[in-house]
Amino acid sequence: MRDPSTPNVGILLGTGFGLFTLVLACGLVTMQTTFITLLILSVVALAVVEYRAMLPLLLAVFFSAGADVPFQESAYAARWVMLAIAALLGLAAWSRSPYKLDFGVIHLLSLFTIVAALFSAIGAVNRQVALLKCISLFLLFLYLSTGARVPLQGREILTVRRLVLVFQIGVMVCGVLYVLDLPYWYNPNSLGALMGIFAWPVLLWGYLIATTGPERRRALFFLCVCGVLLILSRARAGMLAASIPSIVLLCSLRRIRIAAFACLGLGIFFLSFFLIAPENFHDYTEAVIYKPTETNHELSVLGSRRDPWQATIKTINEHPWFGTGLGTPDKVVEGIFTTGSYRETGNSYLTVLQGLGLLGVCPFILLVILLVHRIFRMCLWMRRTGNPAHCAIPLVGVMLAGLIHAGFEDWLLSVGSYLCLIFWVITFWALDLSDCLSQNAVVEPVPVQPNYHAVSAVAGT
Repeated sequence: MRDPSTPNVGILLGTGFGLFTLVLACGLVTMQTTFITLLILSVVALAVVEYRAMLPLLLAVFFSAGADVPFQESAYAARWVMLAIAALLGLAAWSRSPYKLDFGVIHLLSLFTIVAALFSAIGAVNRQVALLKCISLFLLFLYLSTGARVPLQGREILTVRRLVLVFQIGVMVCGVLYVLDLPYWYNPNSLGALMGIFAWPVLLWGYLIATTGPERRRALFFLCVCGVLLILSRARAGMLAASIPSIVLLCSLRRIRIAAFACLGLGIFFLSFFLIAPENFHDYTEAVIYKPTETNHELSVLGSRRDPWQATIKTINEHPWFGTGLGTPDKVVEGIFTTGSYRETGNSYLTVLQGLGLLGVCPFILLVILLVHRIFRMCLWMRRTGNPAHCAIPLVGVMLAGLIHAGFEDWLLSVGSYLCLIFWVITFWALDLSDCLSQNAVVEPVPVQPNYHAVSAVAGT
């Protein structure tokens, strides 16, 4: 239950937004630094009053930095300050939490990964950039190990149910923006990543736990919208990230009939597409399967990935032991702050290997192995019980989808990416929930009507 003495986050957010709009209308906000200062002061004040609002605010800033929205450049610079504030205030919130939030193997391996990144940064060509990347990685894992876990404790069922609601609203917003042809993403792969990694596993779980006809139809509608957006994005990695966890989840729960009907419906959809517009179908399949570009016309499934992978492997051979520094190039660059990326490697694991080297990558490999072990253990639990209602199931699905997608896109340890932030927050939540597979985190089979006015925070208000 929420403490009545705690101010409502929605009211605080609305008041802050109204004051900022008034200041903006009066012409007082005319410089980027002024906006960042106001944003940081507002966040600090709100986080002190209600720390549960820290996560949605942090996500909003990271989203603004990665999307084509107003104040995008300001958010790009402010996200690092926001992450530092979240980490420091999160440490204080973790220390005052009434729940027992101990550190485990995952946190130890995260620390070792940071230490490996530090050693790699010391010997990197771009030492300043590498050290800043290491600091940002430390702030991320500090926040994940402390403050990010606080909103989940004691309200696991409510948090995951509201997570479903947030993704339902997010899918509808993305659908409306897509229909209006608003260029809110710089790359269609971003839409495919959001739908495939995060929205699809969570919405699929929402459909599986639906108990009434209206609730099931509503969940199916959102799931279909998510699938349509995923298909329209033409993102192969996103489609693969959604498909494999779905198969694993349905087979583990012995819902073979649902999987069969889904495959049948997908087959009918593409068959109808082929019969109605064969030329468009040919262009679509060629664009999805082969990904031809202006510089690469080779009809190969991995043709668009081969050149970045080969270039990354060449760099690894040149710096085998401690790498080039996490998130830095192998050549000297001017300055330490940039708004662009150096080179897309097309694989998060190759990027980490390039940055940390063969010796430094060992803690990260153990970290990934631990995540795979937790996924396997959760699948065994689902197979044994056949119960889809545990709150860790959608989060574990996101873990599996993210690990698969990271094999084709570079974001897993790119701290400035909102994909990285969302994935690791959900991953640490999943690890906390899967530590104890008990009835405390099992959703009761009672239909819950979503409250669409209570989405001011992902973790609840």
